[in-house]
Amino acid sequence: FAAIPVCIFAEWFVFFRKNSTLNSLLVAALIILVASPNAIYSLSFQLSFITVFFIVAFGEHINRLAHTRYKLLNYLISSALISIICTMSTAAITAFYFNSVPILSFVTNLLVVPLLPLLMIIALAFTFFSYAYGDSFILSNAIEHCYNYIYHTAHLISSLPGAYIDNIFITLPTTICITFALIALGAL
Repeated sequence: FAAIPVCIFAEWFVFFRKNSTLNSLLVAALIILVASPNAIYSLSFQLSFITVFFIVAFGEHINRLAHTRYKLLNYLISSALISIICTMSTAAITAFYFNSVPILSFVTNLLVVPLLPLLMIIALAFTFFSYAYGDSFILSNAIEHCYNYIYHTAHLISSLPGAYIDNIFITLPTTICITFALIALGAL
């Protein structure tokens, strides 16, 4: 029952802000939790909502920092900053569940994330052509090459010295305190 006042406060705090994106995020979380209350214990739920919250909370700051005359440089700066913010915002939860925190994930993201929209388009085309005409060798080959690139890039970077900090053991109360402190910081 102690969670009820915290939820009411969080709801009040977010709903009375002008930022409709955060309102939408809270509504999405509430809908998921009403439909499936155990989702709160899901690692994917926790990481997804914390990450999106911080992207939204710091998005304006990122746009200001990544403002140059060069579009490619803007893209690289904003991509790196978003990745660093995501890593920092999920560090406590990641440390709690995996006893490690990735340090070089922003490098992996810079090399992999630009490929994901292309991979989704190819996968959708493959689904359509497979359904309509049977198997599509060219598209399945393209998907396999994209997947191999992503896998090998992630594996290579994670094997570099200093790619992650290992043997981090934090308690659940510490994880919760760090996460709520970060959320409060992001809400400022």
